[in-house]
Amino acid sequence: MQDDETGSWWQQITGEAIFGSSKGQRLKLVPHDELSFSLWKQEHPRGRVLLPDDSKPWKQFSQDWEDYTAKLPVDAVLNPDTRMSARTQVVGIKVGNVVRD
Repeated sequence: MQDDETGSWWQQITGEAIFGSSKGQRLKLVPHDELSFSLWKQEHPRGRVLLPDDSKPWKQFSQDWEDYTAKLPVDAVLNPDTRMSARTQVVGIKVGNVVRD
């Protein structure tokens, strides 16, 4: 993510700025929940959601953004850990200064 105010790049997972004037700072964590749309709909049967904006300016912005981000440097993992498959969910626990995962 890149913020418009400082131009800093933020790591989505950790909330840490990895580039720009905010480098090294962390975003304040905000409690959130991630669930499927079907579960959300069950819990909020009268809930409303936004529809995608298919207008031409938005589509052009979206394409421009994709083209822009495709040119950005990406940190490559040179020696990936193969003990788990990609996208395996893990849990980390920290009690005091002791960390386990």
